[in-house]
Amino acid sequence: FDDLTQSDEWVMDLFESYGLRCGFAMNTANVNVDTIQLYQRAYLRGHSILSHSTDATAMSSAPADQDAIDAVELKMRNSRSVLESYGFKVSGWVTPNSVLHADYFAVLRKYYGYAFTYSSALGWNSTIDPTSLARKGIETLLDTDNGTFGGHNVDAVTDDMDSAATSGFMRFYYHHIVADAPGITDDPYYTNAD
Repeated sequence: FDDLTQSDEWVMDLFESYGLRCGFAMNTANVNVDTIQLYQRAYLRGHSILSHSTDATAMSSAPADQDAIDAVELKMRNSRSVLESYGFKVSGWVTPNSVLHADYFAVLRKYYGYAFTYSSALGWNSTIDPTSLARKGIETLLDTDNGTFGGHNVDAVTDDMDSAATSGFMRFYYHHIVADAPGITDDPYYTNAD
């Protein structure tokens, strides 16, 4: 879950009610002594904290020069450093705006053991390089159809979950949960593979 949203506490409690843990990708531009308290509780309760840079600057284009690579490295290093200063062990990265250009991977691997660096609806491959994991926001699925509640389509989300589970693993990615969206309940969704 991304960007320190108001629904994160609800998400944490919901996941825990089913014995699950999740990860929170934190953009350190939004981190301060007030916002960090929820995530310190989450971390102590077994949830993961991932770095999400120091701002929302896209990193998908080829760098113009070494200065551009150095600037991205500084964001990666500083983001991790800020999170570690609050007591988190950080080994994961989520690229702002989903895609990391290949020229930044050497820098990324200096600081992170795994990373979500591209966006894709396909490729459920558990043997992939752990710094080249795909992310697909649930909101992407929810916005693909003109269904009710601003295009939210629960069937698209459940189909995606079934596809991932069939391949032997599960992942979610979402900026925030809309608790009162039609079809959203506190009942767990079990994939067909279950």
